[in-house]
Amino acid sequence: QESALGGGGDLVLGNWTVSIDGIKTVTDSPIANSNFVARFAYASYDTGTNLALEIQAQSLHRPESFFRNAETNFLGSVPSRLHRQEARLTWDQFISEDAKITLHTVGAKRQEEGRTNAGGGIKGLLAISDSVSLYGGTEHRQDLKGSLPDDNRGYFDLTAYEAGIGYELMFNVVAKFIAGTTIEHESARGTLPKQTVGTDGYAAGIDYRKGLFAAQLFSKIEQSNTGYKAYQFTGGLTWEI
Repeated sequence: QESALGGGGDLVLGNWTVSIDGIKTVTDSPIANSNFVARFAYASYDTGTNLALEIQAQSLHRPESFFRNAETNFLGSVPSRLHRQEARLTWDQFISEDAKITLHTVGAKRQEEGRTNAGGGIKGLLAISDSVSLYGGTEHRQDLKGSLPDDNRGYFDLTAYEAGIGYELMFNVVAKFIAGTTIEHESARGTLPKQTVGTDGYAAGIDYRKGLFAAQLFSKIEQSNTGYKAYQFTGGLTWEI
C-alpha cells in the first residue's frame, strides 16, 4: 500500500491560462514516483480555437533487477530510477456548436534507457441532442529507431482506440461511459521474439460543474491478453478563485 500527495493551480490572464500540477509518493515504496506538469494554453473565443503546450517531468523508482544483453550476452543492470520527459502540443477546434475536433502531437524521452518516442492522435466530440454526446478517438506512438536502447528490449509501437458516450442526468451533472483497446507491439531482439499485447479498458464516471466549482468521480478497469488486470478509482475537486 502506498500514499501520494498532489496539488496544483491555474493562473488566468485574459485568453491565456498557465497551469501547474504535481503528485508525489509520500510513503516508502519500491515503485515510488513523482510527476509534475506545466501547461500553457491560449483560447480564441472568436474562432473557437484552443492551443495548448504541456510539458511533463516524471521520476520513476523500481526494484533493482538485471538483464542479459541480447547482442553481447553480458549481464547488465536496470536503473532503479528513471527520468522521463514529455512534451505535447494540442489543437482544439470547434467546427460548430455541436461538434469539436482535437489534434495532438507528442514526444517523450526516457533518459537512462536511451529511448525516444513520438506520435500523435485525433479525437472527435459530437452532441446528438441536448443531453447526449458521442466521443471517439485514436492515437499512435512508436519508438524512434536509432541506436539500440540500453536494455534487452526491442522497439515498441502502440495504437489505441477509444469511444464513449456522455449523458446529462440533470442540469450540471454528466455521466460518462468509455471503452477502448490498446495494441502494443515489441520488435524482436536477440533471442527474444516479436511480441504483441492487447489491453481492453472500460471506464465510467460522473462530472459535476456549477459556476466556479467542479467535481469528478471516475472508475476504470483494464485487462490484457497476458493476464494483467488493473482497477482504478479517482476523484477531484476544483474551485476557481
